[in-house]
Amino acid sequence: MFPSFSRGAHSIPKILFLALIMLAGVASAEDFEVSPPPDWVKERTVDFSAPVDSAQATDFFLSDLQMRAGAVPNQSYQRLVFRMNTIQAVQSFGNLRIVYFPAFQKLAIHHVHVVRNGQSIDMLPTARVTYETQQTAAGEPEHEGATAVNLFLADVRRGDTIDYALTFSGQNEAFGDHVLLSGALFPGVEMKNVFHRVLVPKDRDVRLVTYAGYPEPTTRVTGDWREYETHWPGFYLETLEPGTPVWVPQVPVFGMSDFPDWAAVRQWAEGLFNAGGEVDSEVASRAAGLVEGATTRRDKLERLLRFMQAEIRYVGMEIGRNGFRPFAPAVVLDRRYGDCKDQAMLLVAMLHSIGIDAKPVLVNSGGRHLVELSGPAPTAFDHLIVRVDVEDGTVWVDPTMPIVNGAAADFLTGNFGTGLVVDDKATALEEIPDPVLRQETPDVRVADTFDLPGGLSAEGTWTRRSTYVGRSAKEARLVIENMGQAAFANALFKLQQNGSFKGIDQSEVTQFHLDGPEVVIIEKYRLPQPGEYDAEDNVTRFSFRPRNIVDLLRWTENSEARKTPVGLPGISRRETILTVNMPGMNNVHYVREAKSAYHDFRIAGRLLGDTLRVSYKYDVLADQVEVRDVATFNEQVDKIWRASNVILWTAGKDGTSEIRVSVPPEMMPDAEAENNQQAAAERWRSVQERFAAHFEKSGSPFTVDFAAVRQEVATFLDMPGVEKGLVNFVLMNCAKSAQKAGRHEDAVHFLGLLKERTDHTDILLLEALATSHGALGDYAAAGVALQEILKYRQDDNNPDMFEIRQLYERMRVNHWLQGDLAAVAADLEALLGMDYDQTNGLRELAYLYDRMGDGEAAARTRARLSKAEISEWPASAAEGSARRQLRIVFQPPHVKTPEIYRDGIEGYAKLTFDVLVDGTTTDCKIVEAYPEGYFEKVACDRIANTYYFPAAPSEPQVEVRDVPREIDFSWDS
Repeated sequence: MFPSFSRGAHSIPKILFLALIMLAGVASAEDFEVSPPPDWVKERTVDFSAPVDSAQATDFFLSDLQMRAGAVPNQSYQRLVFRMNTIQAVQSFGNLRIVYFPAFQKLAIHHVHVVRNGQSIDMLPTARVTYETQQTAAGEPEHEGATAVNLFLADVRRGDTIDYALTFSGQNEAFGDHVLLSGALFPGVEMKNVFHRVLVPKDRDVRLVTYAGYPEPTTRVTGDWREYETHWPGFYLETLEPGTPVWVPQVPVFGMSDFPDWAAVRQWAEGLFNAGGEVDSEVASRAAGLVEGATTRRDKLERLLRFMQAEIRYVGMEIGRNGFRPFAPAVVLDRRYGDCKDQAMLLVAMLHSIGIDAKPVLVNSGGRHLVELSGPAPTAFDHLIVRVDVEDGTVWVDPTMPIVNGAAADFLTGNFGTGLVVDDKATALEEIPDPVLRQETPDVRVADTFDLPGGLSAEGTWTRRSTYVGRSAKEARLVIENMGQAAFANALFKLQQNGSFKGIDQSEVTQFHLDGPEVVIIEKYRLPQPGEYDAEDNVTRFSFRPRNIVDLLRWTENSEARKTPVGLPGISRRETILTVNMPGMNNVHYVREAKSAYHDFRIAGRLLGDTLRVSYKYDVLADQVEVRDVATFNEQVDKIWRASNVILWTAGKDGTSEIRVSVPPEMMPDAEAENNQQAAAERWRSVQERFAAHFEKSGSPFTVDFAAVRQEVATFLDMPGVEKGLVNFVLMNCAKSAQKAGRHEDAVHFLGLLKERTDHTDILLLEALATSHGALGDYAAAGVALQEILKYRQDDNNPDMFEIRQLYERMRVNHWLQGDLAAVAADLEALLGMDYDQTNGLRELAYLYDRMGDGEAAARTRARLSKAEISEWPASAAEGSARRQLRIVFQPPHVKTPEIYRDGIEGYAKLTFDVLVDGTTTDCKIVEAYPEGYFEKVACDRIANTYYFPAAPSEPQVEVRDVPREIDFSWDS
């Protein structure tokens, strides 16, 4: 890691955060001098006769920070004056501890006085002085470490006022003569007379940024210097708001830099992280040996990265001159240790020695927000990774990620968001794809199965299968390896013992599967009594909440008065499947959803025979909640919490009578929607008697007699005095019920009546029409509805580009299913002008032009791809591969069949098919289907609409026969 950029800290209370970056190197012994303040320092007058504040253990009269940058040496002057009113304050602050870096700093102490009864006593002649060498951590090398000067002051008493001043001179040579300064105030202590003063050369173009109420400094020019000064007559910030992201300043902060843009920062970095020139022979020889036998660039990278992550240990070199300047790759290879910059530059050198292009990349481990907060400056970054170009594109790797020797290399990085590539072509930050968003599956999947054949009061079993993917797998594997499997299994068991099931016991030893890319943990428990008896209500209850999901939920108190955003746990995807096998449960089916810019939650429950299946899906879509949305967000989180709890209950203590399933409440997005729902319910009650026989008594849309409902609706529409609003409500609800039941022909009927009777077309109606026409295979009609929705969105005064992009994506799928390749190409051209996957979008577009016989347009499209993306679809095997690789251009989205909707029938189809040279499919053959007679045709129809890229030039131009595929037909697929 890079250093934290904190310089010249001391152990006086955290009033001032002195993140001062000093500039060019100055040699010094581990000692300090006693001298007057520099002549550029402005002296302050202090009133030592101020009355004692009985509420304060310590009264702070002056905090003065003055900095001069852009000179040699750069200097930081600090003075603090405070009175100790209690013996506890004397014990805490009666001695001084000052930390500095002798490799490039000098320390001058100007005075240490105690003011007592109006008299000033010089404490330096009698102070006992000791020195300590600071290390990065226990057991790590000193590496030009810091020195701590301890001043033990004699005869300090309660009621004394301490007045001390000092100056740090010098700067780290890594920053040349640049100006890099910052300062802040900390909460918790009331202070009088706080000063910040900065001097920079008047001809130096500096960028000043302030946050969290830091006032605009007073600026003046004096001689050759421009002066910035800020004064607080009094400052007190009692507490910080909890749950605020680290990148949101809550206290007044200023920052100053003379780097005009990111190109200038890159030029600075090139002087430190120069990847050019000859590679040391030992480094090149070691790299050649590691990649011997590997044929592709990705394979070679995998071997070198595995060596780095398994054999080169991480040691933080975060202080001294080499806090920023890496050691030579040969030195790091010989030592077998180094920090992030040392390891990154060793990997770059090894890759260059075997002809693979690689660049170091400056990133911030806290993500893009901290980089944006800092602006163009080296201090925006605290970590170094590597960008590598391989056959199938660009990959970003972190050689400091530890793995077990022999394991596969870890290609996952942190969620950095952006990085500055140290390349002479880089003029701006580059996007780094988020590893979680690149995954096709949730990063944590949990399957909980309860087998309760005797009901809620008899013994049952519980099996939990937890699967971790990607970054979560990496974290889980490290924890398990550090704790050991036995200790980790015991910790899981203790966690379950403290849960909601009394007397729980393990029935089998916990299993761990750690060898593959996923981490799988299987727990098995015996439940003496799954349900808990409530004597007051005379019921037995079984309750379940998906822990891996509710752990991500965030509430924040005092949301109405909040001033800062709420931090979320980061982009994450979680899924839980609950299965309860038990006879006697009542019929149930429900779907609940909560969607916003911050999260996407869905819970769906259904009962098939004696099996209750509840699926939970929860995606965290952002890393913070804006202040304006916190109250609404809290309401949604509360509803998700309540909806996530599945409760099974039965009357009495024996738990053997009919088992009832509590259906979670509706989850409307906000208070206005709840009011609308309530008003709609009132209107519905006025006519519900006419429909009760079909909706209320049936208990499920799957058992509704929609032919009878059509007749009831016709009768209802003929009633005199029926308002349009009520017509809209009744018809839309009938259409939604038909859609839930998979009766899309009935839904289209009700929607047609709605369009006819209300003479009004809105987006909700069009969305419903597009959904039902698409489900019926009438893609032309679905396309008309989507086009109308697009027009509505584009005509908006402030169109939402995210919604428009989603519409074009839906139209792209719809046009593929119609076989209208020209329309698909038009959709893609529109998408490529938005925030869309450029590489795969251009490849698909070139394929479409080829299919339409427009070779010139195809060539133009491929020319838009960068060299890193390759001008045609890349072969994943070596040149002259013996077999053709199959790569999908398009496959239809999964649709639920009427059997799944109507009868709850689930199953699968196993089949084979051929892929022709041009990428089309043919000769679909059903190998196995369960149950038979339901899913065979729809499975082959899905394959018929699946398209593959043609064979690459380096591959055999042949058909691929008997390609196997299994398609799952279930409610959650």
